[in-house]
Amino acid sequence: PRPGFPQLETLAGLLFTLVNQERISVKRAIATITENPASRFNLSRIGAIKEGFRANITILDPKKSWKIDSGTFYTKAKYSPFEGRSVRGKVFATIVGGELVYENGDIVAKPNGDIVYGSKIRS
Repeated sequence: PRPGFPQLETLAGLLFTLVNQERISVKRAIATITENPASRFNLSRIGAIKEGFRANITILDPKKSWKIDSGTFYTKAKYSPFEGRSVRGKVFATIVGGELVYENGDIVAKPNGDIVYGSKIRS
């Protein structure tokens, strides 16, 4: 069994808490979760909103506060060192490959089968 990806569901909230505290810029927060991982793992056509790139978009309210509760995580990793911490920056929609997959706390699409291994995406 795969353990999931720890902290995936808290990353945007943790980063945008730093943005709200003016400790990092919005540009840096966005690059941290888009361009940088795509570059690091040599993922082509991912990590930017450009013609010819895969339409993967996360929409969040950078000011919305919420409390980290690992019991509500969708990932199999049901733990967090940030358990109970209040953060500002709440994801309310995620689009993967042009398809809405997450909206207002609910997964609204079936898994598409893409699994990332190292530097390649395989279906």
